[in-house]
Amino acid sequence: MSEASRRKNDDPAWLEDRVAALEESLARVNTFNSTVMEALTHILERLREFEKMTVWAAARDYKMENNRSMQALAQASKIFPKTRSVVFVSKGYFGDNVKYAYLAFYDYARAHGVAVNFLTDDPHQSDMLKAAGLPCLSAVPEDWSAEDIRALLGAKVVVMADNFGAHSFKNPKAFGMLQGAKTIQLWHGIPIKEIGLRYVLRGDNVILDELLASAGEFDVLVAPGAAARGEWAQRFAFRDYAATGYPRTDVFFREPTARDLLNIDREIYDLFRAARSKGKPTIIYTPTYRDDVASAWFSSAGIDKLAAHAEAKGYVLAVNLHPYEQSLIEQFHKQFPGIRFIAPGTDIYPIVREADILITDYSSLAFDFLLLDRSLIFYRPDGDKVVEARGFIETMVNEAPGGTALNADELVDAVDTAAAFIHTPATDSHRSARQILRAKLFDHVDGDAAQRLCEVIIRQVEAD
Repeated sequence: MSEASRRKNDDPAWLEDRVAALEESLARVNTFNSTVMEALTHILERLREFEKMTVWAAARDYKMENNRSMQALAQASKIFPKTRSVVFVSKGYFGDNVKYAYLAFYDYARAHGVAVNFLTDDPHQSDMLKAAGLPCLSAVPEDWSAEDIRALLGAKVVVMADNFGAHSFKNPKAFGMLQGAKTIQLWHGIPIKEIGLRYVLRGDNVILDELLASAGEFDVLVAPGAAARGEWAQRFAFRDYAATGYPRTDVFFREPTARDLLNIDREIYDLFRAARSKGKPTIIYTPTYRDDVASAWFSSAGIDKLAAHAEAKGYVLAVNLHPYEQSLIEQFHKQFPGIRFIAPGTDIYPIVREADILITDYSSLAFDFLLLDRSLIFYRPDGDKVVEARGFIETMVNEAPGGTALNADELVDAVDTAAAFIHTPATDSHRSARQILRAKLFDHVDGDAAQRLCEVIIRQVEAD
């Protein structure tokens, strides 16, 4: 080893300088690496933003193209020659007012030389109707024939029971093709929460153009009672008003036909029928939806406790979740194996016909159930929160002619009380209040709502 090398190794100051130089180099490398990572992170963030913008732009372009097509088709529909034909529209499942209106008018129309079609965007529903021998347009627009397109463009009247806007369908072209038709709005029940134009006035995160379109103007709005016309006029725009009653309630007054039983949960229906024939109380629970807290709310509602009590007492209980929440049924089956859930996307009215007791909170089904004059229970464990969040109509919330419960224990007691009234209805302390409210809301209690509606429809077909 040279003398110079030995001095360097033996000199502490020299070694400290070398160590310091090395640390400075490492620090610079770390700084450089950090800068590179920041740059890469920034680039990735920009790429993600670009991807989102690309997806948004594609969606915007798709929507704009659909809107252009829809507007062109709407103009074509307005000038296309109209035929004696009616299209019944359902966005989803085959049920509710539109199902029973369609089935009734299908038979009625043949005697009046009127063509009838059903339009849905659910292939399962269209396949089911075709298998039953009922006229139904394909749910897949690409499958439409020239005759199908003429049927849409040439429709004289369109009947619906829900929002009717450009984006009511998966394919808005169907909406465009029906713009030249007269419109009959059945809606889906006496409102207990704000809807239509009154919902716009709440101003809480609503899509105004779609909501306004869904509020009318309709040629006819159908409802159960003439006295409510002013209330409906605050929520929808319409030219004429028809207090025919709701077609879906007709099945309460007759033995269900094979067509009435299309698209129902046959297992629950047969279970309820068998139970009632043996004198066992049947109970249906129909809660309304809680926006994004449905799972948490239902899990804490204690319905499993009610189900266990019903099983022990020989009652038969079934739960029908709101359509917006029926995607949770599979999860709830695993979480609550003791609870029966009605199959999603099915018509519940034949089952309701077989129910001795209805439990609900704010569902408009409670008003329809008045026609059966059977026990109602209002279960509202989170009532104040729901009323505040959903904009309920105070006067309708207070119309509760039945037992009330705020927790699972009270619900069990209310069910036992209601079950005792089944064989002695005159002892039901709420019966008089139910009958008074029924007379207030319904002009007819006879099972002929669909027949009256058929006459309303044919007048629109024959009008200029």
